[in-house]
Amino acid sequence: MHRLVALALLYFAQGLPFGFFSHAVPTLINREHPPEIAGLSSLLAIPWGLKFLWAPWVDRVEGGRLGRRRAIIFPLQALTVAALLLLGSLDVSSQRLTPLLFGFVLVSFLSATQDIAADGLTIDLLDASERERGGAIQTGAYRLGMIAGGGGMLYLADDVGFHAAFYLMALSVGASTLPLFFLREPPRARAVRAALTPAWSMLTSFAKREDFRAILLLLVSFKLGDALAAGMVTRWFVKQGLSTAEIALTRGLVGGVAAVGGAIAGAALATRLGRRRALVVCAALQSAAILLYAVLALGVKAPLPLGAYHAASVVEHAFGGAATAALFGRMMDLCRDESRATDYTVQACLLVLVTGVGLVASGFITGQIGLGGLFAIAAVVGLAAPFGAARRFPEERRA
Repeated sequence: MHRLVALALLYFAQGLPFGFFSHAVPTLINREHPPEIAGLSSLLAIPWGLKFLWAPWVDRVEGGRLGRRRAIIFPLQALTVAALLLLGSLDVSSQRLTPLLFGFVLVSFLSATQDIAADGLTIDLLDASERERGGAIQTGAYRLGMIAGGGGMLYLADDVGFHAAFYLMALSVGASTLPLFFLREPPRARAVRAALTPAWSMLTSFAKREDFRAILLLLVSFKLGDALAAGMVTRWFVKQGLSTAEIALTRGLVGGVAAVGGAIAGAALATRLGRRRALVVCAALQSAAILLYAVLALGVKAPLPLGAYHAASVVEHAFGGAATAALFGRMMDLCRDESRATDYTVQACLLVLVTGVGLVASGFITGQIGLGGLFAIAAVVGLAAPFGAARRFPEERRA
């Protein structure tokens, strides 16, 4: 149980600042800037999409007595705490966004690198029968962090200012590291150590895999439609007249709790149906959530009761959380023993890059045809997700 708690807190520590930045930046930008700028702001999270470039070096760290994963995680957590404390000492507001934007990039880099080691640690600690649980931990704990950051911290910042929010985040990230001190990492198998290849070769070998195209199709079909819609959901809430605090409550708190529940349900469904079939079901539900926003954006002109926005957010996040948990378990299956952290990181980066393309494109599409048109296109593209999830991989055909 202790190892699961320690892993959960690591993912919580990633989600906390990212949830704050990813909700605060779009909310502030969408109030005063065109949709194209809001879409481009997603590039501030680019380290999450490029972390595959340094993943092999993280995967090859030996770490000595401290442990190969903890030797990376501890200093990164300390640097994240320092960065948040520095941001707390600066003047951040809707008129002074520069520190917030730079902070987003810096903390994204630190958290993305920590994620490489955390993913490797998760795969090292959990056997194949526990991977559904691992996917639920990754998705659920990360989402809990986003609830605290995008809901609680953003709500706090809107009430008493950004300084207190940054200081509290720094304290929370530091505290989340403590259980890791009491966690013992499994020894690295000799066969795995002997099989290590040069770092860059570990990356290129992934692209040479027999199932690389199938993996790429899975990730693109699964995420592109969802990202197109997600890029402008906050803008739709802003245009519907919701305040920053209401958006924090709806998207951050209510939606985040629903995402955690969805992640747990997705893991349970994967255990019952198998990861592949569960992924097909969850992908179909995710597509239905995108369609809901298309219907609302095209059919609703006057502001709705706040509860209606809560309900839409619950559907979006619950179905999305279930789909993500199922996908993460599937991605673990596709990791090779000799390069687990690298293989998982490459897949995660491909997922982030696809998401980035969708988020950026969403702003330009909205600028041309409006929010209703964007959500309609996203719903159509999202229909590819169940078909991509149903694709068999070579090892499945041989089994």
